[in-house]
Amino acid sequence: MENNVIDNNSSLVQMDLAEAKNAKIMGILSVVLICCFGGVITGVLGYLGMSKGKKALQQYEMNPNNYTLNSYNQAKTAKLMGTIGLVLSILYVIGLVLYMILVFVLGVAGGLD
Repeated sequence: MENNVIDNNSSLVQMDLAEAKNAKIMGILSVVLICCFGGVITGVLGYLGMSKGKKALQQYEMNPNNYTLNSYNQAKTAKLMGTIGLVLSILYVIGLVLYMILVFVLGVAGGLD
């Protein structure tokens, strides 16, 4: 007897999500570079990493069988790291503004005498 079973999984080729890897790199850089470049540049990187990661996740959710699980995990990491980088950038800018206000007030008041 002949066995006519067609294996559908062997013919399915899974691709990587297009923006997942780039988004992950931007998200990680936004967290790592906060020490060097401050809030503005890393805030932009965080936002881009977060938005591209979100876009990649939406693309995966529309057709999960077309994409690899590794690229899905990269997109989740990108969204998380981008969010963390954006929050740290906002906190950095707020801290910098408060520091400038403190220096101005102490300068006008005559210092710490």
